[in-house]
Amino acid sequence: MKSSLKRWLVLSVSMLFVILIGVSQTAYATDYTYNLAPGESARVSSKDGRTVTVHVNGLTFDYATTSYSRGANGYGKGTKSSTHSVKNEERLILTNTSNEFVTIASDQNKSDIVRSKSPALVSTRLQPGESAEVTNIGITDEYFYVGGKNDHADYDEYNMLQFYKADHTGGQMVLEIAKKIAITNRDEEAIEVYAPHSYFKIESRQQPAVFHRYIEPNKTLEINNVSDNIYYVYFDVAQGTMQYDYVSYLNNEIDRYGSSSDSSRQIGKIKYVVTNKEVEPLHVYGPYEAFALYERDDFALETKSLKQGESMQIINTSVQSHSLNFKGTYEFAEYDSYGNVVDFDKGVLSSSKSIDAGTKIIISNSSVESVEIIGPKDVLQYETIFYPALIVNNHKQLVSFDESSVIGETAKVRNKTNNPFIATADSAADSEQGVVDLTKQTVRADNNILRDDGRGHDVQNGLTKGNDRDRITSYPSVNEGQRIAVMNDS
Repeated sequence: MKSSLKRWLVLSVSMLFVILIGVSQTAYATDYTYNLAPGESARVSSKDGRTVTVHVNGLTFDYATTSYSRGANGYGKGTKSSTHSVKNEERLILTNTSNEFVTIASDQNKSDIVRSKSPALVSTRLQPGESAEVTNIGITDEYFYVGGKNDHADYDEYNMLQFYKADHTGGQMVLEIAKKIAITNRDEEAIEVYAPHSYFKIESRQQPAVFHRYIEPNKTLEINNVSDNIYYVYFDVAQGTMQYDYVSYLNNEIDRYGSSSDSSRQIGKIKYVVTNKEVEPLHVYGPYEAFALYERDDFALETKSLKQGESMQIINTSVQSHSLNFKGTYEFAEYDSYGNVVDFDKGVLSSSKSIDAGTKIIISNSSVESVEIIGPKDVLQYETIFYPALIVNNHKQLVSFDESSVIGETAKVRNKTNNPFIATADSAADSEQGVVDLTKQTVRADNNILRDDGRGHDVQNGLTKGNDRDRITSYPSVNEGQRIAVMNDS
């Protein structure tokens, strides 16, 4: 009995001793610590490739887990404490960013902890308006972090601008291998940009990623694309409520122009001139490197206003046709480069009219309301004149039509073909064949109103090519697009 009890006591003590030794060795393994001084970095790796757990304690520290074959597996900024796993060929880089020691604890039998010459992260702190360039120098596509609102411009491996975005919210951003991104702080406070040190390069940049210009009311901005690509330029027009005038030039010739409330424009190798026509500043933005910006003293479009009774002559001095926009009711007479009348009309309301190269048009306002003329500035010559576009008989005397009244018939003939046409006394047959437009009208007037003023052959104020009376038989030539008025007063 005593021997059995003695053997049991010996066995129990032996087992307790083994347990105590095991606990002691385990505590020693997990409690092994590495003290990381302020500003220093350390690298933790697995000795045999099996997973090892690493505990980090400190005020602030950076960390990045990287792999020779897969790049960065995780990175960030830690506070107080965190736990990380390292396996296979991974490396955990830790950097102490505080002014106190950071402790690193792991199983010394499974892990190696050595000092690192490279920090965990590469980072920069951008004040509002400051910029930096982030380049992926790693072996795979990688993520980096932007800590606030920013503009960014993305470049390919040949440093060609591919894309841009204004007022990005920040956070994780992916960057393909060998490419770079320009970042500009658009926040009201400083923001931090950081990435795994082994796979990114961050450099300061003098130019912003995106330009932001505010065009004051009735001010003009010239936008020149100095790149070889086409990019969007955006206009902050509050969902199409603001209005601006624009003219685009291609090879120093006007390409197009008008008024718009579009929020974006694709601009290639052209010059684009914008005038803000609203009472609030117009926000314009686009990629900084692609455009050169200039403030102009003149407007994108010329706007002329005619009061009642006023007239203006407009000459197209360019080598191509251009359009004029009109607001209001007006009269006009249009002339070709030889001074011949090619078109005229009265009572025209708010329209657009094209003027061929080298031709001119005379506009008159015979209404109470003003007439606005809107057109390109550089290719049209505007001149105020003191005679109207048309001569109009506005006689209002009451007339009693009886047998002694003069009754005449007029015919308005327009050539519809591409060939010269001889107008005769009776063009009805040609009208039926579709050669001409023929409009007949009976005119009655008192003898005292339609007087015999004789024959006139001279050009009157440059408005008509000529006029005549009392012809017996004639064959005047009517060119393409021209009109002739014929009246029978025999």
